[in-house]
Parts: sequence; C-alpha cells; structure tokens
Amino acid sequence: MNKNLEQNNERNQWRSKQEESDNKIEAIREQMQDFSQNQAKETNQRKRRKKKKKRQSD
Repeated sequence: MNKNLEQNNERNQWRSKQEESDNKIEAIREQMQDFSQNQAKETNQRKRRKKKKKRQSD
C-alpha cells in the first residue's frame, strides 16, 4: 500500500511538472503570436506612410 502511495505521489508530481511546462510553453506561444501581430501592424503602417508620402510628392 505504501508503495502505491509513493507511485501515486510520483505520478502526481510528474503531472504537475508537465502542466507547469505546458503552461509556460502556451504563454511563450501567446507572446510570440502577439509579437508577430505587432510586427505585421508596424510593417503595414510603414507601407501606408510610404504610399502617403509618395502620393504627396507626386
């Protein structure tokens, strides 16, 4: 019985560590996605400004 408890505890600890890792990975993915979206916005803004300047100079 004691061995079963030990095994259960080990499994639970492993699961907790896995969950923690999964949560960290998910947080990093979200940060990367946010970063990508911001980069795309900035790129689009730069393109719009360039077009606007070009139109004004024409």
